[in-house]
Amino acid sequence: MKVLLLSDGQHMLPICKELRKRGISAASCHFYGNRYQFKPDICLHLERYPMDRRPTITKQFMNKVMAEYDIFHFYFGFTFQPDKSDLPLLAAAGKKLLVHHQGSEVRRLSLARQRNPYVQVKSGWTEPRILTDLQRISKVVSHAIIPYYELLPYVKPYYKHIHYLPNSIDLEAMQPAYPTGAGPVRIVHAPTSQSLKGTAFIERAIAQLKSEGLNLQFTMIENRTHDKATAAYRQADLVIDQLRIGDYGMVSIEAMALGKAVICYIRNDLSPMYPDLPIVSATPQSLTNTLRHLIRNSSLLPGLGKRGRTYAEAHHHVGKSVDRLLRIYHRL
Repeated sequence: MKVLLLSDGQHMLPICKELRKRGISAASCHFYGNRYQFKPDICLHLERYPMDRRPTITKQFMNKVMAEYDIFHFYFGFTFQPDKSDLPLLAAAGKKLLVHHQGSEVRRLSLARQRNPYVQVKSGWTEPRILTDLQRISKVVSHAIIPYYELLPYVKPYYKHIHYLPNSIDLEAMQPAYPTGAGPVRIVHAPTSQSLKGTAFIERAIAQLKSEGLNLQFTMIENRTHDKATAAYRQADLVIDQLRIGDYGMVSIEAMALGKAVICYIRNDLSPMYPDLPIVSATPQSLTNTLRHLIRNSSLLPGLGKRGRTYAEAHHHVGKSVDRLLRIYHRL
């Protein structure tokens, strides 16, 4: 079995490393460099080339790797060509194909608002674009992975087989540093997109609580490498993830792994899907009261941090994820 995981994101990196530990020939590939300084095995650095040359470069790369790999595992719905014309070629060559959706590339505002009044979507992902991509991909690819149950309604009509596989991390590389419950409560927020994460609500809540004289320190992290962001989480007592999507993301997972208390909006209808999840759910409207309670009762934070680490070990350990992923690969 030879696997190529592509073409964007941090999610594939620990998976690929773990696959190789199992004796499987696997490589991670990004098409573009990134500000977070993730380090895939292969990077095409398409940002260095004119737009009109990029399809040719990716086509040439595809022709090369078609002879080397058996399974093509596509993240974020990105394939070698924007129009997905590469997928029939790969299928005709007998390659096994898997798409691993992550969020914005399938989340349609019209559908999301039926369940979530707070939701925002990325402007570049219009509904016509999303629907066209889903239709083109699912004509060829029958197996899809989702890491969050929030994504299920968007993809369910399209794929014959949908697998739930939580995003995972290398827990050995992220040893916990639990809150002490003493001193000012150190709060960290790290938005990749302020509008999508609800940053304005967080800043408003922090300003209100500071005006009340509560003992807190707030740090917002933007445009830092992943290593520097992780170092900032390590210094926190409490990490605020996102307030609009209604499910938790990689920031929550990493913060739990580091033993931090986490606030993130989890939709009420999704909570039963995550038994024992120790994340404290807050909406944009309830955040101020939620933060006030945790700051005034900071002795709760160490317990939340320990429960978070336990949850990450049970549900987001890369070894367990690869066990499940290999079963998916064998079904392709």
